[in-house]
Amino acid sequence: MPSPATQPTSSATSPSLPALAKAGSEQAQNYFNYHRLAHLIALVLSLFMLLLKHYDLLVYFLAVIAILAEIFAWWFRYKEEHSHHLSRELMRRAILEDAFGKTGNTQEIVHLGQSFANPQFLQRATQFDQLYQDGGGYFTSDFSPGTTRFLDNLQESAFWSSYLYRIIARRTFWMIGLVLLTVIVIVFAIIPVAATSNISIIPKLFSVLFIFWLADELTTGVAWWEAADSATQVDRRVGDLLKSQNAPLEELLAVFGDYAVATAAAPPIATRFYKQYRKQLNELWEQRKAGRKIIQSHS
Repeated sequence: MPSPATQPTSSATSPSLPALAKAGSEQAQNYFNYHRLAHLIALVLSLFMLLLKHYDLLVYFLAVIAILAEIFAWWFRYKEEHSHHLSRELMRRAILEDAFGKTGNTQEIVHLGQSFANPQFLQRATQFDQLYQDGGGYFTSDFSPGTTRFLDNLQESAFWSSYLYRIIARRTFWMIGLVLLTVIVIVFAIIPVAATSNISIIPKLFSVLFIFWLADELTTGVAWWEAADSATQVDRRVGDLLKSQNAPLEELLAVFGDYAVATAAAPPIATRFYKQYRKQLNELWEQRKAGRKIIQSHS
């Protein structure tokens, strides 16, 4: 484990960069859940409207609510992407700070943290700091500060990201398939029997809202899958750079840039997934590190 001196420090008024990044990621995940919920509300309302009978005024009222839900979904998506990009920027700064010490413009880093400024966010960041301190620090590299420590931290982050992105992408695709099957049953089996409404605009509205939901979820699933592939490539490239001892600066910048793109392009990962797979991934990572040491000892 790294010594306390190499870990980002924190105070009651200034949480560490990893803590701020983690709290920002959690906030982005909340917005992500809200925007998914808004899509779901619109979809459920449109299905419910297809089943209504002789309640034309109520149907139109629900149609307005469904459209408003889609507007909120767009707003939550915007807030999610904003929070996610800020949190990933903070995490990239944290990786650099842990390996090389304070880097860049301190005022710029403060500004990034203040972009989230609210009491609940800072309180959550402070809680993450306490968890990291109790666990020995956020970063697990046992290398001394410098390029090797930077690459080690980068590889661990890419390793975790590729694994989690792949799992969440698969779950998203399964969820899309389940919803598609449910909608097919409702539209082609239940509605023709139960519904007698003559409001022709409602099926069209449902089709539009369903396409919005389907396109959004497919885009999300594909983004996670592609990010998993990119993170896997970063993991392998960093491994090659660690073997080379004296990696060229342009290679370091290139792989760090690819890591930044991969993690920024993917939607945020829910905290519960980190908790669910933490033990398994920690064990896999320790096995990876042990194997790397054996290879280095024989080289």
